[in-house]
Amino acid sequence: MFGCGFHSIVILGIILLIKENLYREWNLKRRIFACFI
Repeated sequence: MFGCGFHSIVILGIILLIKENLYREWNLKRRIFACFI
């Protein structure tokens, strides 16, 4: 279809999005824990 280049870019983008979401979630959890401590 688009070739390997396009696919690798899409996969990289998805991985980056997942990493960002996990990082944000972790930051929120850390803030919540910081409030309790």
